Amino acid sequence: MIWLCASARSLPPKARNSALPLTDGKAAPVKVKPQEADRFAKAPPDGMLAILIYGPDPGLVHERMLNVTRAWLGDGMADDPFSLVDLAVEDVSKDHARLADDANAMTLMGGRRVIRLRDADEKTLKAVTQLLDDADPGKTDNRVVITAGDLTPRSGLRKLFEAAKTGAALACYVEDERQLGQIINARFTEAGKRASRDLIDTLAARLVGDRALMSREIDKLLIYMGDDESLTPTHIAETIGDEADLSLDDAVMAAMRGDIPATDRALQRLWAQDMSPVAVLRALQRHLLKLHTMACEVEGGKNPKSVLDSARPPIFFKLKNAYVAQLRSWSVSRINQAMERALEAEGQCKETGMPDKALTDRSFWFTAQLAKRRGR
Repeated sequence: MIWLCASARSLPPKARNSALPLTDGKAAPVKVKPQEADRFAKAPPDGMLAILIYGPDPGLVHERMLNVTRAWLGDGMADDPFSLVDLAVEDVSKDHARLADDANAMTLMGGRRVIRLRDADEKTLKAVTQLLDDADPGKTDNRVVITAGDLTPRSGLRKLFEAAKTGAALACYVEDERQLGQIINARFTEAGKRASRDLIDTLAARLVGDRALMSREIDKLLIYMGDDESLTPTHIAETIGDEADLSLDDAVMAAMRGDIPATDRALQRLWAQDMSPVAVLRALQRHLLKLHTMACEVEGGKNPKSVLDSARPPIFFKLKNAYVAQLRSWSVSRINQAMERALEAEGQCKETGMPDKALTDRSFWFTAQLAKRRGR
């Protein structure tokens, strides 16, 4: 991809939802679009036995698993140990009937239970197939939620749920800054707080890539604001902690200045935190896109500092010096090369089955090598 320089810019009530769609009088497979997944997780339709939640954003997968659990049990019972059964992959890969048996089981005290199977993979396919074949949501009140990492379209588990009449698959892709900005804005509105578009964009740019991290940081920010009705840059500077500041920024900025050892160290810290490789590649892509827009203006004759000062959303003050250095050393042509490699790596992560962390490492090392080249 080559960019040209241009301007840029009983059951709980919510468990009683609409019935499943019918085809010739029978339930038809439910197709859930990514933009509809949040709403679906908070109110699954009647007749839904099991939901698969998968994708490269583990924080979003976890959040939607909790939302499905609350929808099926009600807020007051969502943490009740007698209402939850948590299974591991080993439990069902060795005993293929375990999942269906638990779904069909009656409890001594009565009432619904939610069975949760985390980190499912192809080893669980037989157990999940037996669940969908043997358990009838019309005869059992229990429900099943299954989580998994990023599944390709060829995944047997994903295909099974996409074709199921009593199951559905929710994809949890890494949200872009625009989508995350809408979610953050809704959080502030719900809390009765005001935030300008620029400050919402600043938060989205810094917190994109991990929904769980975003939720923790926004919770902390709202508590810190106290009785203040309007968000200010000071609130952000004093509350958004090192986890948000340093995790992705460390890796991206090290690569952009050509420091391969520092790039590798930052990437290893991200892998130790179970960060999604796709989220890490997206962080590099966002940075390159932002830099590309500004580099076009610099190549058109503008001063790097003035370009930086007029950037929207505003550049976080701790990163301004790094941006200035990059605008003086990176050409539009080299930015295009780095972006091409990052996009290619993301595609390979999703489609080839190659080790996604290794693909991400190579993309960052390639960017660092480009940064070391002399001349524009």
